Order: sequence, then C-alpha cells, then structure tokens
Amino acid sequence: MKKTAEKIIPLIEEALKFGRFIEYKEGYDFLERLNRPLEMIQRLVTCGQYVQAVRYYELFIAGCYHKADEVDDSADGLGMFLDDLLVGWIKARQKAGLPAQETVDLVIKWIENDDSGFCCGWEEIFAKTVNQAGFLLFKKYYEKRFQDACAEWSSPALSQIKDFPVPVWKAVNFLKRIYVARNDFISYLALCQRFLMTPEDCTAIGTAMKTKGKYKEAMDMVEKGLVLLPQTQESYGSAHALESLRIELLMLTGQKGAAFDIVQGEFEKNPSFFGYQEMMKYVPAGKKKQWHEKAVGLIEQKGRLEDIIRIGEETNQWDRLIPRLSGASDSELESISYSILLPAAKKLEKKHPVISARMYKALAMDILNDGRSKAYGYALNYLKSARDLFIKVGQTEVWDAFVNDIRAKHKRKIGFMGDFEILLKRGELEPVKSFEEMARETWTKQTKGGNCRSKACLDKN
Repeated sequence: MKKTAEKIIPLIEEALKFGRFIEYKEGYDFLERLNRPLEMIQRLVTCGQYVQAVRYYELFIAGCYHKADEVDDSADGLGMFLDDLLVGWIKARQKAGLPAQETVDLVIKWIENDDSGFCCGWEEIFAKTVNQAGFLLFKKYYEKRFQDACAEWSSPALSQIKDFPVPVWKAVNFLKRIYVARNDFISYLALCQRFLMTPEDCTAIGTAMKTKGKYKEAMDMVEKGLVLLPQTQESYGSAHALESLRIELLMLTGQKGAAFDIVQGEFEKNPSFFGYQEMMKYVPAGKKKQWHEKAVGLIEQKGRLEDIIRIGEETNQWDRLIPRLSGASDSELESISYSILLPAAKKLEKKHPVISARMYKALAMDILNDGRSKAYGYALNYLKSARDLFIKVGQTEVWDAFVNDIRAKHKRKIGFMGDFEILLKRGELEPVKSFEEMARETWTKQTKGGNCRSKACLDKN
C-alpha cells in the first residue's frame, strides 16, 4: 500500500495536465483520467489509512481548483468531480477522528475565499455529509453571522428579505440552504417568521411536504408561492420551480390531463428545446407523433437559434431546419456555445457542407475574438475544417475573403497567426500535442547528449 500511495501525486499531476487547455469534447476522457488517482485514494480509506487519504484528498482538491481556468467545464464535470472529492475528504477526516471544528473551519475558508464559483453549493454538500457534531458547529457559525449582520438593522414590521442589507439576506439564504440540505425545517420555518415568505420558501417547504406524502399541504404552498410571484418580482427560475412542483403534484394525485395542459400552455408561449423535452414527458399515449411534429414546427417558427440546433440534434430533422440555419448571421452562430455548435457542424458536413463550414468558422472566431490563446490550436483545426468544406463546394472566394478578414483583424495575435499561415501554405496542421508527447520532448531536450539509459527508463514506464 505504501508503493500505491507514492504513485498518487504523480498520477494526479499527470491526469490534470497543467498548462494544457481541456476542450469540451475532451471532458469525458479528462474525467476518466481523474478517476484513477481517486480510486487509489479510496483504496487507502478502505485499508484504514485515513490520515494519508485526507492528505491526498486535499492535494487533489487544490489541484483541480488550480486547473479550473484550463478547462471548458460547460457540462460541470470538473465541478461535480470536485464535489465528490469534498464528500470523500469529509468522510475520511471523520474516520480519522480529526477535530470537527477544524473540518468546519477549513470548509468555511474554502467557501469564503472562492473566486471561481467551483465551491458554489459546498455549504449544502457539507451539511448533507458531515456528522451531527460538525453540522451543529457549521450551523452555529452561520447563525452567528446572521445575528451579527442583523445587529445594526431593525425593521418595525415584516419586510421582504431583499429590503435588508446585503450581509443580512446573504446570511439568510445561506442558512436556508443549509437547513434544506439537513431537512431542518423547524429552523427553516423559524427563520421565515422573521421575514415575509418568498416563492423560494414555498418551493422548499412544498418539496418537503411532497417527500412526506402530504400532497394537499404541498399544493397549498405552491399556490401561495404563485400568488407571491408578482408581488416579489422573483426570477424566472422561481416561477419554473413552482410550476415544476405543481406538475409533479398533479401527476402524483392522478391529474395527468391538468399537468399536460400546464406544460403544453407554457411550451406554446415560449417554444424551446427544453420545453419540448418537458412537454413530451406528459403527452398522452398515442399522441406523441402528433405533438412531436407540432412542437418541432413551433420551435422552427418561433424558437431561438440555439433551440433550433438542439432540436435538430435531438430529432435529426435537419432538412426542415436548414432555412432557419441558413438565415442566421455570423454573430448569431458565434453566440452559440460550442458544446451545441460543434456536434451540429460534424453532423451537417456531408448533406449541408456550407452550413457546416459556417459553423466551424463561428467556432474559430469565438475563440479568436475572445483571445483564448490556450485554445488557438482548436481554432486552427476548426478553420481547417471550414476551409476544406468551402473548397469542396467551390466557394473559394468566400474562404479567401474570410482569410483576409482574419489577417486584418487578428494580425497582432502572433501565437496564432504563425500557425495560421502554415495552414494556408501546407494545408495541414501539426496535431495538438498530448501531455505525454510534450513531456517526452522536454525530457529528450533536457537529456540530449546524456545517458541514454534514462530515456529508456522513461519509455519503459
């Protein structure tokens, strides 16, 4: 087991590939690599080496956090992996018998020093995972922060939480999330009595009632929340959460028709891809094909470009959607996340090469316009795909005009323009080097003229 432990740090470093940007499409493989050192740390816990496991968990958490700027985490894969590391770290510390107060203090510091957003939600994860002693200390800390924030503020009557100073409503919202995570609704309701109830409160309490099988009480909370919405000017997210809970309760009480009417009405007002997915869950048996066609038609007519691409990817009905895609401007295409645009560009290469070329062009321009230098290699690959497709359909003048535009607007991006000119001359690019390739090149350079046996050792390992 000692030899296993010694391998963990090099494995973490190798898996994280510091200095190399991880594109969205590499996300799955990246997480697979991270799982290997995690499994070795978990093995330490299984073998009772809890203190060692805590040390490696801390190094792994810090390493992942440091890597955050070098990963496109649109799918939140790294964020969820960090959450899993936090859970493992908490459990390992508890098994090691380490002081609960120290555990609480360390988590609080992580949360309060977070400037990347990767610790968002850690208070809920901690509250769910930590033992009772740790939870009481954690709860005590934030209840004191709430009391301190309220000390210099008094209100003669119940007021909405947003009317209070920022430290007060931040502390209140933090406490509510902790209480919900621990199912401590006695504390939650006591806190609500100090302020006017919000739609989020109604959703939280209604969800708890639903879990306990108290459907009538849960529906009463939903109705109360829906009444509060226009008074409190809450966000779309609050309304969506209440409506979703309402639909769940209708389904649980056998009112399927009423649930479908609500979902259908919402979709027809705002046709979207996610609205389509939600509505299709509730379509009566035997009517799915009819409603599918109607829904795709509505998205085609009124949906956003992002929704049109998503529905094309979901249904493969690209032919009917091409007119909308063809009419999209370059700036509209560039505004679409590449996690949506890249799969579509690949799908459309054979049957609709011009649209595909414009999508690849948009993917490249999004990187160049943002100056994401670590992703320039991917921009070049997208440009190569765009060039090949434009030439294939005989639109060389379009490609030439685009090349001139890049030269004019991005001539100062020296790290990009050199490779771009190579692409134009040779027609091919060097593939983006892997961590292993870069490491081997560095090793060869640093050991040039030295002992060949060292290189053999590297190759062997």
